[in-house]
Order: sequence, then C-alpha cells, then structure tokens
Amino acid sequence: MKREMIFRVGLFAVATLLLFSNKDATADEPSTLFHGKVLFQGRPMKGVTVHGRSSLPRKSKSVEKDVSVKTDEAGRYEIRLFGEQHFTPLLMESENKDLMGFVPSNQMATRKDQPLNTIGLLDVELAPPQVIRVHVVDPMDRPIEDANVYLESMYKIIDQQKTDSNGIAKIQYPQGMPNQTLGAMKPQVGLDYRNFEMNKTQNTHPENLPFGYTGDTKLCLNGIREVSVKILDPDGKPLPDIEFRPWLMKKPNRGDDWNLPGIKEFLRVSDRDGVARFDMLAIDQVFGVDFWPLIEREDWFVLGNGKDIRDHRAQIKWNEEADVTVHVKRHIKIQGRVLHQDGSPAKGIGITAHGSFHYADWFNNRTTSDDNGAWEMWVKPDGYYLIVARSKEFAAKPYDGVFVLEKQPPPSFDFVLEPARRIFGKVKGELEPNTYIMLQQYAKEYHNRPDQLLSNPNNSKRSISSFSQESQPVRPDGTFEFHVGPGEYIIWDPLRKTQKFTLKEEDQEKSFEFFTKKTTGPIKITVAHFESDKPAESFAVIGKLESLMGRDLESTTNARGEIETRRTLGRMHVLALNQDQSIGGFALLEPEQEDLEILVQPTATVRGVLHDKDGEPIGDASLQYGIEVKSKEGLMSNITTSKIKTDKEGRFELKGIVVGTIHKLCRVIGDGTSYEPLANVISVESKLDLGIVVSKN
Repeated sequence: MKREMIFRVGLFAVATLLLFSNKDATADEPSTLFHGKVLFQGRPMKGVTVHGRSSLPRKSKSVEKDVSVKTDEAGRYEIRLFGEQHFTPLLMESENKDLMGFVPSNQMATRKDQPLNTIGLLDVELAPPQVIRVHVVDPMDRPIEDANVYLESMYKIIDQQKTDSNGIAKIQYPQGMPNQTLGAMKPQVGLDYRNFEMNKTQNTHPENLPFGYTGDTKLCLNGIREVSVKILDPDGKPLPDIEFRPWLMKKPNRGDDWNLPGIKEFLRVSDRDGVARFDMLAIDQVFGVDFWPLIEREDWFVLGNGKDIRDHRAQIKWNEEADVTVHVKRHIKIQGRVLHQDGSPAKGIGITAHGSFHYADWFNNRTTSDDNGAWEMWVKPDGYYLIVARSKEFAAKPYDGVFVLEKQPPPSFDFVLEPARRIFGKVKGELEPNTYIMLQQYAKEYHNRPDQLLSNPNNSKRSISSFSQESQPVRPDGTFEFHVGPGEYIIWDPLRKTQKFTLKEEDQEKSFEFFTKKTTGPIKITVAHFESDKPAESFAVIGKLESLMGRDLESTTNARGEIETRRTLGRMHVLALNQDQSIGGFALLEPEQEDLEILVQPTATVRGVLHDKDGEPIGDASLQYGIEVKSKEGLMSNITTSKIKTDKEGRFELKGIVVGTIHKLCRVIGDGTSYEPLANVISVESKLDLGIVVSKN
C-alpha cells in the first residue's frame, strides 16, 4: 500500500553489542539490534515470543527471513535483524497466544562500512488480542473449506489461518495495530480481500473495515483466471526453478489494492520449460498483474516485458493476454580504483553508477572501495551512465555521461579524491514532519548520439539523461547539508521548485535559502445526482493536479455520497464515476477550496469511424480517450484512460463520456510510446455520432 506511518520509539545507548553465535551467511550484512522489555499489567513477562523479519538484498538466497527470540525472566529481549531498513513490526505473543502486543520497527539500519546499529524500543504492554471471524463463501453464499485467510499489517502477515468446514477462520491481532488488509485465497477457486482504515477518524472507502475492527466479516471467492509467465536465459533457452511472486491484487469496489508481502501460497516456480503457472488470481482483477522473479546470479538481470521495465518484472495486461515471456540478460562488470591525492589507496569510498537506457528506465547500483582502493560493480549493458565516488569527507570529479556498451570491452574508471564540497542552507516558514530537500547531480541530456548508438528496440523517442538523487530531511531548526564533488546539479526546495547550478573545481561550498508553506489541507467532496440530489454512493472520485509535484486524489464515496480526507494544495481536476461508468460528473477544485460538490448524470456514448488520409477505413486500430489535464510543467496526462480498438470497418464506440466535458481522443502508435491526437470529444446529449475521423498515420 502507499500509506506511510511514523512511530515514535525510545532510543538509548548500550555499552556492549550482542552478536548471535550462529554462523549465518548474512553475518557481513548491515543489521540492527533491537532490544526492549515486555510487560503484562506492569510486570515483566518471561517466555514471550518476539517475532521479526530480516529484509536482505535480493542476491541473497534468503530475501526475507523470519527471526524469533524469547524474553528472559526480566521480560527483556534482544533481536538482530539484517538489512538496511526495517519496516515490519515486532510482534509479541505469550506462550498460549492469549496475550499479544507489538512495536513498530521502522528504523534505518547502517551500511556495511559502519558499526552494528542498536536501538532500544519502548516497553510493550501485552493485552488480550482483537479477534475477527472471517466467513469465506462462494458467489452462492456457500462456505468454502480449507481457504487461506491472511491478516497483513505494515507489509507483514500477522496471522494466517485456514477455514473450517463452515468456511470460518478466526484471525487475531494485537490491540492498536494499524492493519492493512484482510484477505482470503484458495487455488482454483479465487481470492477476495478488504482493506482497513489506517486511523480511527478516516472513512476513505465504504468497503474498508474500521481501524481496530472486531467481529464478523465476509469474503467471497468468485473464480480465477489462469495465467503463466515464461522465462528464458541469455541464450534463449527455458530457465527452470525460478521463483515468481505476484504483486498487486485489485478487485472492483475494494478501494485500494492488496499489496502481497511475498505470501508463500502465491509463489510459483518455473518448470523445465521455463513456465510458472498461477491458479489463484481473481477473474475480476481490475488491472494487469506484475510478477517479480528471484534471480540469484549477480551477473544476470531480467528484462521486463512492459512499457515500464526498470523493475525486472513480468507484466500481464489483463484485457489483452494471459501468458507472457521475459528474458534474462547479462550484466557487464565495470571496475576501477580510488586514490587520495598523494597516490595512497582510499578505502571505504562509495561508488555509485546511475544509468539510463532506451530499453529500460533508471538504474542505480552502489559499491565500496576495498583496502587497496579497488572496486568493481555489475551494471546493465547499453547504458548512459553518471559514475560518482564520494564519502562525507572526500569526493572526486565524476565520470559524466559515459557509455557502457555490450559489444565493447568493459571500461575502467579511476578516481582521485579531494575534500568534499559543502552544499548547505536553511528553510524558513512552516515546516511539516516530512519537509526535505532533494539534490540531483546530472549528466547532459541527449536524444541522438550517432557515434555511440544505444539499443532502442521499441524505437523510443524520449531523451536520455542519467542523474544521481539524494534527499535530506530538514533539521528542526530548518537547516540542511550535503557533501558532494564538482559537477552539474539541480536542487529541489520543499515546494518542489528547482534551481540548476554548477559546482566548479574551485568552489568549496554553496548556500541556499528557501521558504516553505503548508502543502496539504482538508477536503470534503460531496457527489449527488443532478436531478434528484440523491447521494451517489460507491462512486470512484479521481483528482489530478495541474502540477506534477504533489499527490493526486483517489477515493470512493460513502453511503452519504461523501469523502473527507486530505489532499495536496493546488488546482485539481476531479472526476466522479460509478462502477460501470454509466453515470459521471466533473468539477474543478481550486487550491484553497475545502468543500466541493460534483453533480453526476448519465454519461454519453460517442460513435465514429476511423479512416486513413486516403479515405479508407482503418480496422483493428488502437484508440485511447480520457479527460486531459495539462500540467504547469507543460506535460499532458489523463484523469482516466480508456483503450479500445476499431472493428474491421474502422467503427468505434466511446462509452463513459461525461456530459459537457472535453475528452481527448487519440490513436495509439506502434507499441504505445507515441500518440496521434484525433479529436476533442464533447457531448451534451446521451448519444453523439462523430462521423468520419481521419488519421494521418
């Protein structure tokens, strides 16, 4: 899920660091030692099990590893979790599980070149658990036995049970825990879920369970759609024994999606033909499904099959395909040395490679120089890279805009360090808890380099530019500070305004002064029918800002046709639609406005015929339409996007057109990287015939 939560925990130092005695392969990974005390009615509890989860790098065979310890006679525990960040909670259970408690562990651990991090947590007071009785049924309301039922909180499964012969599973969780999702799944039968409100005052979707919910609830498994993913090795041969994980599930009228936290019953492994088959995905999944492969080899990566393929995933477009193929490619190893100005080797200096491609999006990798100042790193082939070496004390001139090509010898990059430059300043005004400054170092942008052609299989027309990116939270007094080397930079202030500047070799520091103001505010949206003023229940409300620098709005009305939430301040285009898009309305929300009414009425159907420039009908052409929003930055986007195809005679039909509102109709060119505008569609009646629409492509 996309929500963030901030918890306060007590921090105190300890004189001695505890290292576990077992010889684990992760011993050299960054880790954090959490310690605290568990109580019941103010007294220490012995023998309480404390559960945590390590989040290890993907190259490790144990990407996520559950860890458990028990409290001693004084109720104390110490639990070591590996990985650089920990967001899942620590869960406490008494011996017979009649008492439970939790404490969040969303703390940043340290990197390999720093000592083991140690964090003391607040005392945890156990209490009887909250209980939810989950009834899992089919569409005829008949109970489903042996279904898996899951409770997820902070991206961790808190409880997991199977339904009995009456289709009932009893789920338990600690009091006060901010739950995310209650879900059920049975292979060959289906899945369903309900999300929770994240605090006691929210009411973002009528199907969400309240914060702290107890009692009975129902989940319906209504069928599956079987899909498969095939994976081929760098030589084009089937690759067996590769584990795939599906990611986001999204059913109609469920508000947000279900962000699966690697649940084992959802995992599938490719067979000898390289095919992993999935038999649990809901037949009414709203959008496509992403599948993440676990590749153990550092010298390999997966080239995804979707338009956005930076994340090495397989993407199935739900309305177009049921089976996809992805390919494994080989990384290229680059290397070099880092030296001080006197020629001595520099140990522990961070080297980062920031790449951009035509066939993928941004790429980042990081390593550290060894005792001899040497370093090496795997990167993707056919990339345009910015390579940076620096620490807090030292930095070097970067390699700006270099090419790493598959069919050429791997390049070597040597750095000579000098004292790091200081970029600093102060933010004045109303600071929010998440106020931060972002600094980007960038290489020059280009569209074509005839002397160094990069792979461009999809004939992408976008420009290529590599850059680093670092964000620093603003201190309570409003100050901030970065340590960098010479180069070209962009700094972003808290209001997402940017300044470009050059840090030359003779420049030792540069200061900035910024001003900020409140960026979010409350909003109440009421959706009502135009003729009757009747509340419009369960309408999707989608708002898109005219600025790219903010969060768009997406929610669903309650039984009163209302939404009360917070939104980014700025001019917003807001659309309200029922589930089948047969009723809708549109309104503009001004920056300081706190109340908005959207009147909805039946939408229109628009028909037309697509011809080429010679007057011949174009069959099977891909079209796209939606309400267009032009951002202040000059980019275009749609509030919603509907895609259709013309029939053999070039005829098309646009449904869900909001009366009185302009919709942009475009033809999708090639693989979808470019579009040809065809018409601005506006209707004041329930039906409209556009006649012949001409495409010049």
